[in-house]
Amino acid sequence: MRWPILSAPRFACATADGRLLILNSRPGRPLIWLTDLVATLEAPLPWPNAGELHQLATQGVLAAGPHGDCVLALKYGQGFARYRQQDSLPLYVRDYVDPVQFPTLSREKAPDGGTLTGFPKGTVRAVITAAVSEAEILVAFGGRSKYRRLLVDRYTLDNGDYVDSFLLPFSPAGIAVSAGRIFVIDTSDDYPAVRAFALP
Repeated sequence: MRWPILSAPRFACATADGRLLILNSRPGRPLIWLTDLVATLEAPLPWPNAGELHQLATQGVLAAGPHGDCVLALKYGQGFARYRQQDSLPLYVRDYVDPVQFPTLSREKAPDGGTLTGFPKGTVRAVITAAVSEAEILVAFGGRSKYRRLLVDRYTLDNGDYVDSFLLPFSPAGIAVSAGRIFVIDTSDDYPAVRAFALP
């Protein structure tokens, strides 16, 4: 099978109903559902103000769970959403425990006459990466605190309620979770590694 997609896909997640949810770089409707019938269904982000924003401001991470759960976590926005079947509506949408507002992007004229769009200095990044276990959502968080980029926030998978947070000894490039352990990609020095820690 081959599905033509007009803009670059960034993440993919298989849902419980046997479909594939794709997060791509298209502004306005960045979620795409794929089925074996080749037909696609585009869906907007579940935040009302996200549709009017530039694609840089609405970047996200799509984390796959072991039983067909897909969690979309905004890198620069307010929260996360859980999907489980093909629908433009998620099961729920939740704010991060330390909510971050969508950034206001800067626009400058380029030498060729075009426009350069980017993040202004001081833009707060919410999410570094995320993972989904059988019962929890783990979000490696940026934010504003002195522990930014080291914090991992835990939420229940059932309803997205905040549980607690713990610290990693370095900023993770990626995380996975299984059997009571968190696996962390460590790129903090010249010798990248994957490290495992027992969940507190």
